[in-house]
Amino acid sequence: MKKLMLIGMAAAVLLTFAGQAKATALETSGELRARGWWVDNYVVNGQSTEWFDQRLRLSMVWPVAEGVKVNVRADILEGFWGDNNQAFQTTFNTTTNTVTSSTAGFGTRPPINFDHVNMQFKWPGTPLTFTVGRQDVSYATGMYAKADNRDRFKVVATFSPEMNFLFAYDKTKEFFNAEGINNLDDARAWSVAGFGTVQGWFWGVLALYALDDSAGGKGAGNVTRIGVDATTSGKAGPVDLKVDVAFITGDNEITGKAKVDASGLMAYVSAAMPAGPVTVTLEGAYAAGDDPKTTDKNEGAARFDYQSSFWSIILYTNLDVPGYVGSSSGNQMTSDVANDYSVTNAIAGKATVAWSPMKGFTLMGSAVYSQALQDVAVVTPAKAATATTPAVPAKTTIIASNPLGTEFDVVAVYNITDNVYFLGGFGYLVAGDFFGEVDNPMGVMGSLNVKF
Repeated sequence: MKKLMLIGMAAAVLLTFAGQAKATALETSGELRARGWWVDNYVVNGQSTEWFDQRLRLSMVWPVAEGVKVNVRADILEGFWGDNNQAFQTTFNTTTNTVTSSTAGFGTRPPINFDHVNMQFKWPGTPLTFTVGRQDVSYATGMYAKADNRDRFKVVATFSPEMNFLFAYDKTKEFFNAEGINNLDDARAWSVAGFGTVQGWFWGVLALYALDDSAGGKGAGNVTRIGVDATTSGKAGPVDLKVDVAFITGDNEITGKAKVDASGLMAYVSAAMPAGPVTVTLEGAYAAGDDPKTTDKNEGAARFDYQSSFWSIILYTNLDVPGYVGSSSGNQMTSDVANDYSVTNAIAGKATVAWSPMKGFTLMGSAVYSQALQDVAVVTPAKAATATTPAVPAKTTIIASNPLGTEFDVVAVYNITDNVYFLGGFGYLVAGDFFGEVDNPMGVMGSLNVKF
């Protein structure tokens, strides 16, 4: 009801402003991407997997009138090439030492996904700009609060380049789902932020309160999160710096279950600097994880969104690949929808060297080291007895907070024309003790992109 009222108010303002100026032409842009990925031995039983997909991302901006526009972004046929047209859940069984994949409960990806559909208008004579509808959530690095497909109402007050304010109301679930809480049907969040640029340095502070008071069914409990995110970025001499720190706390208070104090701390820092003919970038990331040996500290509320800067071909990527055992979920030996997140329950460092020997061609080499922060639990569900097999009790295996390993990547970007470029990469992971007895995995990926 609240969302309908907000959309109705925005529509009324939009119609009021529509006659104040002549509409201009529809502005379009987009990108067609076709890519493939092959990962070898990144499962405990030595299984390899290959994965292909395509996506047409189409963006449209319709300037309806002065200060009024409609924004639309659609992802078309994403994952509908090859065998990746469904979302998978892949699980490692510690008893049988096998990996199984299932699409149960995940369904197929929609042929067309409208992740942005919103109207934006500036209130005449005021510093206020309103955006209503489906949009992304980001400001600056936006490590904690960045996502697409968000139904939100947002107001930005622009006073000067140095000082601006934001208020937003969201319908959202991702703040809670990573902790294994299902049946959220009334998840929402409120956020306020201040941001601006002072003497070339961007600053931003965001506070967020998220709530679902119907977890597991109406009246079944309360799930809350309170988050604070502070960021800054700018140039110190020849060095480009970026820092983002977030702290999250809250409770999982579900009827019939013990109360869980969920909290977490995450931080990201990067420094990029020229060094002769190359550019060197150093990155560090930390995100508190999930310790199964404590009852009142879940610490599963802090994680890096996959859209963050911290990325690699094998360890930290956003692949929904059948057979892929991800390190990014709170339960490191289970790859599910949570593998869309990057560094979680880990501290990681990354060093990258980029070299452009000729116009339109860039070669990058990087090394990533990652260490799990806390132990994690792998749960094998119980199985009832059948006519031919005995009952199998549930089993919990504690995976110690050992190194995930060191990954080495080489990535090349070549601009074939001004609008067409190819990105290819090779990665090799020296697997750490966290994964147990596994062969060192390697991966190869390639992507052909057309921008228009």
